[in-house]
Amino acid sequence: IHTAWTAGLATPVTVFGPPGTGHYWQRFCQAMEFDIEIRIVDEGRPDIQDLVSIVEFGEGLVMEERGLKVLALRVDHPPVADCFALRFEHAGQSVVF
Repeated sequence: IHTAWTAGLATPVTVFGPPGTGHYWQRFCQAMEFDIEIRIVDEGRPDIQDLVSIVEFGEGLVMEERGLKVLALRVDHPPVADCFALRFEHAGQSVVF
């Protein structure tokens, strides 16, 4: 997302992730604070933090929009506790990873 933003991204982006994704994003922005601030001032970019919204999900329905449905199933992947397989359904077809 940061690379896309440095190349001109100016439209909102929604990021879906497991619990902790929002915290990770906040820390990333904190680590990149100088770069973000200088690009806003020097290049006139919108604040990347205003463009990105984070949706954290658990097991079950993640999102359903414009015919796309995404479901999450918790999987065993130690030592990571919040690890999920995702099922994408659209137009009567599905793919899981």
